[in-house]
Amino acid sequence: MIDVDGYLAVLEVARPTEPTAEVLRALHRAQVERVAYETLGNRLGRPTGIGAAESVARILRGRGGC
Repeated sequence: MIDVDGYLAVLEVARPTEPTAEVLRALHRAQVERVAYETLGNRLGRPTGIGAAESVARILRGRGGC
């Protein structure tokens, strides 16, 4: 299960009321500004998955996205 509210809190974005292009742009910008891209796990021989649930869980633990 994905913790949407936790993810939005990390992004510092309010839960959108409807899906619009403006909302998508704001989410994308917040992701780029607040979640570091990281490849540390890969470099240590512990590659991580790119699935939504795993990525959000990693971000909520304070790690970066990949």
